Amino acid sequence: MTRAYPLRGFLLFSNLSLHERWWSIGFLLSILGLAFSQALFTITLYGLSVAVFIEQLQPSRPKFSVKAIVLLICPWLFVLVIPIFQSIVSSDIGAVFSIHGMHLILLPILCLRLYILSKKAKECLVVSALLICCICAAILLVKLVQEWSQIGQYIEEGKHLWVPNGQPKATAILFVIAGILGIHYAIDNQEKSYIRIASIVFLLCCVHAMTVRIAWGMLYIGVAFTLFRHFITRRQWTPLLIATLILLVAPFATYQSIPSVQKRIDYTLYDWSTLNKEGEVNTSDALRFISWDVGWKTIVKKPILGYGIESMDKALAEQYAANYPQVSKENMLRPHNQFLFFALEYGLLGAFLSLIALGCLLWFFRRSTGIILWILFFLYCFIDSPFNRQIIDAAFWYGLGFSIVFSKDSDAP
Repeated sequence: MTRAYPLRGFLLFSNLSLHERWWSIGFLLSILGLAFSQALFTITLYGLSVAVFIEQLQPSRPKFSVKAIVLLICPWLFVLVIPIFQSIVSSDIGAVFSIHGMHLILLPILCLRLYILSKKAKECLVVSALLICCICAAILLVKLVQEWSQIGQYIEEGKHLWVPNGQPKATAILFVIAGILGIHYAIDNQEKSYIRIASIVFLLCCVHAMTVRIAWGMLYIGVAFTLFRHFITRRQWTPLLIATLILLVAPFATYQSIPSVQKRIDYTLYDWSTLNKEGEVNTSDALRFISWDVGWKTIVKKPILGYGIESMDKALAEQYAANYPQVSKENMLRPHNQFLFFALEYGLLGAFLSLIALGCLLWFFRRSTGIILWILFFLYCFIDSPFNRQIIDAAFWYGLGFSIVFSKDSDAP
């Protein structure tokens, strides 16, 4: 009966304890918020965090493993202590509290709560998240059909498409996470379902169509890493060799055969060529590149503790005016590199501690498929600042949390 895949999440849900049902509903509401409403996500995020705190006050509170607390929570606590020192130096205690900074501690706490759910509950969440993403993708497909004359051109040009929550990049990343976890689940699960496979393919096709470059690249790197991991762990060397050859040939084949891919790549090459030959800095990629240059010139003036979130913008604006006066005010970007952003906000000390924190993630998820998501997250940090976008931040943390379902030692005690 459980082979009826669309109902599998609900069938798994019916086998959970009452306590785990409530927690599963909370996490599923947060996934709904990620897919459809940032307001719903924000409310659920803080609600779940308060629930974890209240739960820990109860005599029969669940026990988090020491390893999980040390690797998921402690490193970010050290990062978040730095603003206290900044406020002492600047005599501004108000600079200590930062909304995006709070998420660095709230979301790992929720990851801990996912960690102690039973394997059956986490399997329910993975299946349900895949279903929610497919519903979101179906709504996107309806929109595509209704406005094909306009949106079809967007797809060919590699532009972002409309999505229900108004966050195309975040939605694409959520689809990538659900798709990669779905691939892992489909490979490992003995019950083969064509509906499950079709759902995953549908999601991956949507990501290919709706994204410009970042999430699109993450999609194919993540799929390749996921398959390679399975081949290596199962010692299937022939499929691994074939997959490697396909991976080497695929970029050239897709560039020649898929117009939207060709335009994505040509767009990037054009930006770089105009920057190098003509000094044009107001193109998309050029602005990202010079944001690194401006960020580095800014941090060397105050390297140890950085600037804090408010003073950082003022310091960056001064560097833009001095080095790139042709950049308009609305194009003065914060550095599109998470580690450089941390260096500006928390100093080189904070950037170093953030690297340790991400290294702890690698160690914590080394035995599960979460290692693939962590690698993608690490790569993404070099070309963007995901910690400063609440909804993208949450998609990664929840993706890492859900992935524990595939870890052998992840069952609740």
